[in-house]
Amino acid sequence: MLISYPVLLTFMAVASILFYAAMWKLFERAGQAGWKALVPIYGTIVWLEIIGKPKWWVIWNLIPVVRQCFRLLWFWDTARVFDKMTLRDYVLVVLFPYFYLPYIAFIEKVEYIGPEEAHEKASRFKKPAWREWTEALIFAVLAATVIRSFAVEAYKIPTSSMEGSLLVGDFLFVSKMHYGPRVPMTPLAFPFAHQSMPKFLGGFKVYSEVFHLPYFRFPGFTKIQRNDVVVFNWPADEGRPVDKKTNYIKRCVAIPGDELQIKGGELFINGESAFKPAKMQFSYTVTYKDKNSNFMKMIDQINSLKANGNKNQFYLDLKNKVKALMDLGINISDIRGDASHTGMDNYFLPKDDAVISKLKSLSFVEDVILNEYSESQVAQGIFPTDPVNYPWNVDFYGPLRIPQKGETVELTTKNIRTFEVIIKTYEGHELDVHGGKIFIDGNEATSYTFEMNYYFMMGDNRHNSLDSRYWGFVPEDHIVGKGWFIWLSLDSNKGWLKKIRWSRIMKPIRGD
Repeated sequence: MLISYPVLLTFMAVASILFYAAMWKLFERAGQAGWKALVPIYGTIVWLEIIGKPKWWVIWNLIPVVRQCFRLLWFWDTARVFDKMTLRDYVLVVLFPYFYLPYIAFIEKVEYIGPEEAHEKASRFKKPAWREWTEALIFAVLAATVIRSFAVEAYKIPTSSMEGSLLVGDFLFVSKMHYGPRVPMTPLAFPFAHQSMPKFLGGFKVYSEVFHLPYFRFPGFTKIQRNDVVVFNWPADEGRPVDKKTNYIKRCVAIPGDELQIKGGELFINGESAFKPAKMQFSYTVTYKDKNSNFMKMIDQINSLKANGNKNQFYLDLKNKVKALMDLGINISDIRGDASHTGMDNYFLPKDDAVISKLKSLSFVEDVILNEYSESQVAQGIFPTDPVNYPWNVDFYGPLRIPQKGETVELTTKNIRTFEVIIKTYEGHELDVHGGKIFIDGNEATSYTFEMNYYFMMGDNRHNSLDSRYWGFVPEDHIVGKGWFIWLSLDSNKGWLKKIRWSRIMKPIRGD
């Protein structure tokens, strides 16, 4: 069941009216003028005085997210100073403050006892341990859920699509405040889980689709800028609600209204060469002079010789070769080796002349060649999956204009594949093409006006990234937040003592 915008707005309006009406009445019962409850900032100061909290705490009410956490405490203290102290009162006022406070104000008609008497009564009442734990758990879960939903969420880099900007094993914080917190569209969900429980806990789905809320985003600090590192729900993840789709992280290379084109692996935005991340990577084929060897075979030989105690000159030579490769930034996770050990490897490396020159100069390397498509090659699975009208590949792509909210485009049977998923899936219209004509919601259409903004995302590991070149645009309602900073980084290829990448801890994620 989808709750529409009018229903949601009506619900929010009714809840707000009830809440402020209740606060007016509770202010009066506490000896204050009721109108004070309606005055921004001053009303909060009076509220703090009523519940016995320092007036300077009004500062917390001015900070997004922090405000929500402190208000949970203030709601509970409000119930206490009106002599509502049972576990039932605690649960109801924390979970449903906008309805429980009106209930005690107008239905139960509670009387004000003040913070001192409330504290005295609470101190005489010995809470059982289970209740203290229950209250603490409820508050902790609610506070953490508010922070995770509206402020900051932890995220782990699972794949190498953003290397070398972001590495596999990076743990980062994603800010939801920068672009504005998105109201959960699937609110009935288990706290702290995204799609399902871990397999060892049963692997069951952790959300209910009984009803959905419409897309709504609170104002943020900034809009999405070109080159921002963005976390979003993967649009191609079908069968799940928008906010429960798999989280992806990529670089936003084009924003609404931009024209994007890739020529020879180089990205152009609006006809100009685009920003190049410092450690952007491409795929290279490295051929070794020893045709019976490659990186993984050298590793296997080293391990075999070490296990047999044969640390001879051959063993040392192999270790020096592997070290020489790793000194150039090559890790085991970068290798796409030939299983037959034919003396070839595929590496993802920065398109950096200095690195490539050093690799070519190694005595055991024969050649290094960039793996790139030619302009005449047509790749399969490239958006908009119409190789006749769009004979593109990852290195020669576009030009393609990024849809902008309110913009109207002409529709033809040639370009309809570009906008098909937008019209049908993202913006929820019926689309049919037959007899050389296009029909939207049963009416013949020659144009379409976009209802949302869209973005084009690409990984910095340009030849190893499943991104917008394959599945198209990212709608604004799929945006989760902005990559903020790395708080921990672990290298799975290293031993425990060397596993932490200390240089990456607390490193900000920059878009320039």
